[in-house]
Amino acid sequence: MPSEVVIHEDWNPFILRFSNDIAILILEEDIAFSRLIRPICLIFDDIPTYGTQGTVVGWGVEPNSKQLNVKKAKKLRISITSNEECYRENANMGKIAWDKSFCAGKQGEGVCKGDSGGGVFIEIDNKFYFKGLVSSSTSVDRSGCYTGNFSLYTDVAKYTKFILNHEETEGE
Repeated sequence: MPSEVVIHEDWNPFILRFSNDIAILILEEDIAFSRLIRPICLIFDDIPTYGTQGTVVGWGVEPNSKQLNVKKAKKLRISITSNEECYRENANMGKIAWDKSFCAGKQGEGVCKGDSGGGVFIEIDNKFYFKGLVSSSTSVDRSGCYTGNFSLYTDVAKYTKFILNHEETEGE
């Protein structure tokens, strides 16, 4: 369980753009790493990732259901694209995006309601990196998912200062 939730100081849920859509959960207890629970690398530089594949994970609605799937996390391979290409394909995306976000998606498949805050992970040189967080999209289909071309993600690499300023170290 989280003992504290640190929301980015510039987050404002009442504006159209989803800028600074990031928070940190401070846990009550340390996490025990295992074969299935592992640490992940942060991206400290703005490594170009356009055209690469990412994996997004989440606990959102099961397609065509209104109930959250709380028993099994789902994953989806997505292509990360440039914001310019994203806006050409979906002009409305430019209305909600900001300079610390990126677009990714897969035609016919997408993140679903309830996936917000889920992670996007990429592999570079056999290491996995935390690329982003599911943030928003411009439309949802009847299944409860965003199956158009793209969804919007918070670019974690642009928030490393925020993350490191709230990092707790062992023994504190």
